[in-house]
Amino acid sequence: MKVGLISHTLGCEEDSLQDIKMFHVYDPEILGNITMVGTGEICEGETVTFMNTTNADGGIRWEWRVEGTADGYVFQDGGRTSTEQLPVITFTKYGDYRVFAKAVGPCSEKEFPFFPVTVSGVPEVTIADVLAVCEPFDFKGKEDARIIIDPRNDAVRTARWLVTENPDVISGGYEYLGMSADTSLYPDIRFHNGDYTVEVKYWNRCQTPGKAVFRIQADKFIPITSIRDDSICTRSREVRLLTAEPANGIWSLKNADIPHAGEILYNEGDNYYFNPQFGAYEELDVPLVYKLYNFSCVDSAEMKMHVWP
Repeated sequence: MKVGLISHTLGCEEDSLQDIKMFHVYDPEILGNITMVGTGEICEGETVTFMNTTNADGGIRWEWRVEGTADGYVFQDGGRTSTEQLPVITFTKYGDYRVFAKAVGPCSEKEFPFFPVTVSGVPEVTIADVLAVCEPFDFKGKEDARIIIDPRNDAVRTARWLVTENPDVISGGYEYLGMSADTSLYPDIRFHNGDYTVEVKYWNRCQTPGKAVFRIQADKFIPITSIRDDSICTRSREVRLLTAEPANGIWSLKNADIPHAGEILYNEGDNYYFNPQFGAYEELDVPLVYKLYNFSCVDSAEMKMHVWP
């Protein structure tokens, strides 16, 4: 409030000289409060604003500051602090911040409780390629260590998966397993032979998703369809061509420790032969293993060559 004091000069006349002095008496307390608009949970590039209900008789000076990542925020005037009564603060980097406000009056000052601000960024998603695996390949979303997600100060909430088959490669297709779907956060997907490009998008509270694109190459599994036991006599001077379907696999001894093992099998190109004259002097069975490879895929089967002395 304002108080005026009037003083008179010496004399008795009513029109004698008067001196009037005005004094401003301030309220010692700063009343009211400051509130932040919204919850304080925002995304990178967004702003926070405030409502002010403070009231004090006389001028108030404002002091605003922020604690958090040093280059992650800016006041509307481009500074790191502000003296505005109602500043606007833009946050540019994900993280947790505290906004402090102080009102300084002629007779007192008031520091308000800090305002917490949680800033989320676009999720960062990394998924490694899956190359040279044999069909069927089961991509286990939750168990697969290839999926690395940094939710950027939030949690991922929704997802969208898109699988595209390479039209230039013969494909056996894919299917989601169990309760999985293209909107699952961590789906289980079975891939058959083919070349696939997989794109996944993850959203947190922000509108812009984090995205990863990776590749899955699954080789075709070719099974062995025909292999039979055989017999041979040690007195035979002819070696035996080993056969199985499909051809062009690799033959080996199941037990490489048998006597004269190095003399039993040999190959010429893709053809493998059994040599009966390896020094067997008694009747015995020689177990053989046939393996058929197709890049990362391999099928295996066994047969017995019965040797007559």
